[in-house]
Amino acid sequence: MMKRIIDKFVIGSIITAFVISVSCNSKEKAQNQATTELSLDKKLEVFVTDSLIQTNKDSLVINFSQQTNFEWDSLFIFEPYTSDKLIEEELGFKWSSAKSEIRSLGETKTLLVFLKADEIVKTFKYPRNKGDFIKLDMRGPYKRQEGIFTIKKEKYGEEDWLFFYFTPPSDAKI
Repeated sequence: MMKRIIDKFVIGSIITAFVISVSCNSKEKAQNQATTELSLDKKLEVFVTDSLIQTNKDSLVINFSQQTNFEWDSLFIFEPYTSDKLIEEELGFKWSSAKSEIRSLGETKTLLVFLKADEIVKTFKYPRNKGDFIKLDMRGPYKRQEGIFTIKKEKYGEEDWLFFYFTPPSDAKI
């Protein structure tokens, strides 16, 4: 009888330890995934800043297809204060979050919208002080093979400022 109680206690302890272990691993996995996601959002910003600082150059060519780790086939870029109606017109479909996304930019960020088969797969709010897209001739769509931009350091008033320019794939030297 005592052996059965001890066996049940041991089995119960093993099961409890396993459940706690799995639970902790799930929490760690979720935290790691969140950290990885955060890292992905910062990847472009860090790449641009670090590359220009480390090379001490005034320009840099960046290929978005090489800097993203998710599937997409077109990219749209929207400056602050773009109307939700214009965003929907450019995208070619109604986007219920357009108004809240553009409002959350303030005047300090640019909204990058990545699509796959006419569905939004990722949005990204890029800080304008790390590179401004305002000098682009169009909002998009930039097809994946066209997602190449040259970032140039230029004077803007008294400050050095970074601007993104579209670079045709045939002109890109990455």
